[in-house]
Amino acid sequence: MIINPFKSELNNIKTKIDNELNHFFSEIITNNKITNNKLNFNKPLLEAISEFTLRGGKRIRPILIVKGFEAFEKETISESMMQEIIKTSICIELMQSSFLIHDDIMDEAYTRRNKPTVHKMLGKNAAILAGNVAMVLGQNIILNSNFKGEIKQKAVKRFNEIIEMTNYGQLLDLQLSEKNIGDVSEEEISQVILLKTAKYTIEGPLQLGAIFAGATDKQLLELSNISIPIGIAFQIQDDILGIFADEKELGKSIYSDIQENKKTLLVWYAYNKGNPEQKMFIKSILGKKEISLNEFEELKKSIIDTGSLDYSKKKALLLINEAKNNINKSSINKEAKNFLLNFAEYLVKREK
Repeated sequence: MIINPFKSELNNIKTKIDNELNHFFSEIITNNKITNNKLNFNKPLLEAISEFTLRGGKRIRPILIVKGFEAFEKETISESMMQEIIKTSICIELMQSSFLIHDDIMDEAYTRRNKPTVHKMLGKNAAILAGNVAMVLGQNIILNSNFKGEIKQKAVKRFNEIIEMTNYGQLLDLQLSEKNIGDVSEEEISQVILLKTAKYTIEGPLQLGAIFAGATDKQLLELSNISIPIGIAFQIQDDILGIFADEKELGKSIYSDIQENKKTLLVWYAYNKGNPEQKMFIKSILGKKEISLNEFEELKKSIIDTGSLDYSKKKALLLINEAKNNINKSSINKEAKNFLLNFAEYLVKREK
């Protein structure tokens, strides 16, 4: 069997990150720091955050923190330095857990990665608190790291900016879910993708890693020019998988985006290019809580027949090519360029 060197590298970093997450949660739960906490009343909440975070996932965001650091670190990276950036990179996984816990409450979802959501395990109110605690734990990882004070301050500022922008993206997403699809513009959908995915999943982590390496504002801007097109392409592919992927591989219901009345580019384009019958059908199925298999198959057929699937795939490919041009023109080192070129290809070709 031929082993893809890029995927092997991803798996190697992911293994280190998973090990660090296991160690982190073991320490947090063992050294419960509340004064006079003889009843250990918060232990179930911490254990729920731990179990939820450790369920799996691709660990794309912490991997990008590591790679953003490597791209601009001026000195030879020692083993201890690499361990420190791995240790610090998990801050973004705690942010991710916080967002997902709250997201599942808002979406009234009951499974995440083929297991019960945190609000299903703890109840809605305790899950809200769990999401809040997870975010604070993530920020504390940066503050407790061994990087210089001014670097930690800049990193925490960027960490908080990512939280703010992602929340605004979620707000706009909620607002669009309450609108008729005929009243939604492609520009609004693009803004949601920019704030909820491109800035949070790609740009933010890469820039955080670069900040830990002491990158300049000009270098951070270079990463933005690379990250934003990759991030938008990533979300377009995610929306395609949300309709066409295998549910077990996806780890959540393939009906969820439709049931939640999400205005994805894929569905929006199909509606706008559809004939009157297709428009009526798409409008009727969006936000419907009980969707039959036949209805879902009809939706997929409409997406294909209107050219929406082809349009979305072509748009993602154009964005990836834009990102590749920006990678090649950037001042980042050769190893980082090669990684990001491979990473861009990987994201848009993934099947789960």
